[in-house]
Amino acid sequence: HLKRMIEKDSRGELSNKALFKKLHKSYKIKNKPKVYKDFRKRNAIQISKGTFNKISASNKTLFTIEDLDVSVNEFEEYILLNQSTEKDIDNIYINFVNDKLLDYEDSKLGEKYPEYKALLKEYREGILLFDLTNKKVWTKAIEDSSGLQKFFNQNQLSYTWPRRVDATIYECANLDIAKKVKREIHRKNRGKITNEEILKKINSVNALNLQITRKKFIAGENKHIDSVSWEAGISKDLVLNDGSYIIIDIHSLLEAKNKELDETRGKVISDYQSALEQEWIYKLKSKYPIIINSKALYSLIE
Repeated sequence: HLKRMIEKDSRGELSNKALFKKLHKSYKIKNKPKVYKDFRKRNAIQISKGTFNKISASNKTLFTIEDLDVSVNEFEEYILLNQSTEKDIDNIYINFVNDKLLDYEDSKLGEKYPEYKALLKEYREGILLFDLTNKKVWTKAIEDSSGLQKFFNQNQLSYTWPRRVDATIYECANLDIAKKVKREIHRKNRGKITNEEILKKINSVNALNLQITRKKFIAGENKHIDSVSWEAGISKDLVLNDGSYIIIDIHSLLEAKNKELDETRGKVISDYQSALEQEWIYKLKSKYPIIINSKALYSLIE
């Protein structure tokens, strides 16, 4: 915000003037007075009215910056973009020359500053690599549904569920709450109430009385599940050091089995991307053999 304010006030104007003065000294500018005079004579009135609207057929050189020719057509295009804010042809011409000087300076930065050239090259190559990788690996793995399904089928054994238990964990604030919850669990198992209704009923006074978690657990995922026998039914109460109680209702045991694609899509996409990248790199190495100069390489170790 401060930078924009400075650019708009007199300090920004002084900075620009100093820059353009430096550029005029740095590069040789050769004007073509007759070409500009003829152009000015034909178009000054239209430009002053903001009605200039044509590109001339004769594309002469208006001026040169070192070895760069700047044409009348380029100036005309610049006028079409800027005549609404600036209607004095001479001011437009001055601004146009300055803009071209900046463009020329930008084109020479690589020659004047080798470090900048190297950084720019690295940046461009990085963008190119990103775009290619996105096209051939990341996006393809997401959008190629048939290829993803084929990869999943070929690697089915890599995507399996271990033995699991389908259970609900009831975390009770204290013994009194645990007794109430256990009665409600028996009612739930007879189809008379739901977990949502139990939670609402027990937490009507205090929202921290009860927490309920239902899912399919694998060994090592939850310490409370791991501490009870994996047998269908309500397990023994677990009493924690803070006086809270854990009740676990085991609904069923699930033996190890293959996963469906939708159950592990994120992992399959990630693996498919890795496979696509490896395949792409292999093709590149086959097409562009790498020859290592062993002598030069080992000379770095000496």
